[in-house]
Amino acid sequence: MTTLEELDRRVTALERAQNDNTQSLKWVVTQLAKAQVTLDEHTLRLDRVETKLDGVGTDVGQIKGKLDGLIEGLPRIVAEAIREAKP
Repeated sequence: MTTLEELDRRVTALERAQNDNTQSLKWVVTQLAKAQVTLDEHTLRLDRVETKLDGVGTDVGQIKGKLDGLIEGLPRIVAEAIREAKP
């Protein structure tokens, strides 16, 4: 049969283990909260980068449109310049 002292030792050991687990869980929760803050910051930064890239894409599209117009008009421009240069 188990003695009262043995039961008391077991209870004390279980209480210590529970306290250790509680402290470990608190540490894990704190670390997860820190990770969530970092994740939120990165998400905001990536959203800003994405917005800027959308603007760059729009600018590139506009430049491409202008270049396409110049490429189409270049033969005419060169021909006119040559005609004007001939005496």
